[in-house]
Amino acid sequence: MPSSCHILEARARNHSCLVPVLCRKIRIPLDGAGRRGLPSKSVANRPTRSSDHPPPVLRGIVSLVDAGPWSVDLITVAGLERLRLADAVFLDAGVNPEFLLECRHDVCVISAEDNSGEIVAHARAGEKVVVLYPESRAQPNVSHPLAQRLCAEGLPFEIIQGGRTSPDLPGDDDSSSPPSFTVTEAQPLRSRRIVNTRPFEHGRALTRLLTAAGAEVITLPCLHFAQPLDLEPLRRLGDDMQNVDGVILSSIRGVDVFLDALCANGHDLRVLAGCIVAVIGDSTASRCLERGIRPDILPDAARSEGLVSRLRHDNKLQLRWLHARANQGRSLLRDAIIGARGSYTLLESYRIERSTIPPALLQSLAISDQGDGGFDGLSFSSGATAQFFLEHMNEMYGKSAARSMISDAKVVVLGPVTQKAVLRLGIAVDAVATDTHDHAILTAFSELFQTP
Repeated sequence: MPSSCHILEARARNHSCLVPVLCRKIRIPLDGAGRRGLPSKSVANRPTRSSDHPPPVLRGIVSLVDAGPWSVDLITVAGLERLRLADAVFLDAGVNPEFLLECRHDVCVISAEDNSGEIVAHARAGEKVVVLYPESRAQPNVSHPLAQRLCAEGLPFEIIQGGRTSPDLPGDDDSSSPPSFTVTEAQPLRSRRIVNTRPFEHGRALTRLLTAAGAEVITLPCLHFAQPLDLEPLRRLGDDMQNVDGVILSSIRGVDVFLDALCANGHDLRVLAGCIVAVIGDSTASRCLERGIRPDILPDAARSEGLVSRLRHDNKLQLRWLHARANQGRSLLRDAIIGARGSYTLLESYRIERSTIPPALLQSLAISDQGDGGFDGLSFSSGATAQFFLEHMNEMYGKSAARSMISDAKVVVLGPVTQKAVLRLGIAVDAVATDTHDHAILTAFSELFQTP
């Protein structure tokens, strides 16, 4: 093998041609006979001259990465690191396009089908190239045609193998393969493709839950959180808490931003002494407990109507309230507090913005000529998520085709407020998850697909 070729394995195998490398890459030059070559003492100790070192040739490296089965959680750490640094990514058929969410926004995405020439061109241009292979294909190895061509071209490459749910090839040593995952009839969503539209950082738990139930999950984060345009209120947070009787926290993000701002301003939880903390939803309450706060008020109904009813029952609407939330939201709480002659101050903690989604990820939602792709289920956790998803689909497929694709899927929404917002967009709702926990969404999908 030429000395420019470097192989990195994600797991050690008893193979004479492969040298497992842990923690870091070590390049050892090979002599003509394939032996490790070390410089002689006289050569190593003599002074170097500029003429001894020819100008470097700009070359990149090609990483042949085993993407494993559909779930993005099963790629190796090494493969994930290469994706995040890649200049160009070549997707083989059958690879979950969700991997593109780990890449830079300016990454070049190309189909890997019969594209070895373009892969070589990107590597010769000095780019970091990643080629992803699915579980349905044999694991890439030194005998792979692309590996052979890269060797012939004198281009450095690496092979990053990973765990699979089945042995690599007939005749492989099964003892070196990871344990198989058992697929049982207890997976109610088996073979169903479900789109998870939650923000990336908040949607991973739901993705894992749906995957465990047998679903192929496409993570399509339609919105993301950004800093408020005016940061001054957050910078002053904590200085005048004596003028506030209670704080309303209505989301996980709101809890984190609120408490982080207090700490950044030199305060701690003691500034909330004597202050009522009211939250909306079990998830928000759980995050408060994780951050060291025990909420005083948690309404049974996880929406603004529930909190208004609880505050009215406890005779607390007329107090001075500070509400930490996103820039978008309903005015129900404000109107109820002002109507009871209380004081309502909105602390804009973050902004909700539409996310940029890789085109290849959106294109995977269409059914291909081979019958692949498409989606059976669609989940929305807010009206903004549904609105942004519809905008992305309209831009990619046109309004008529987008509506047709959505109407063919089962739509599950989180709560009656989201249901009303989705219906206003003209999207039919098949089920409403009345609980804020991810398990409620899983249950809704399971019941929908088990119904004949």
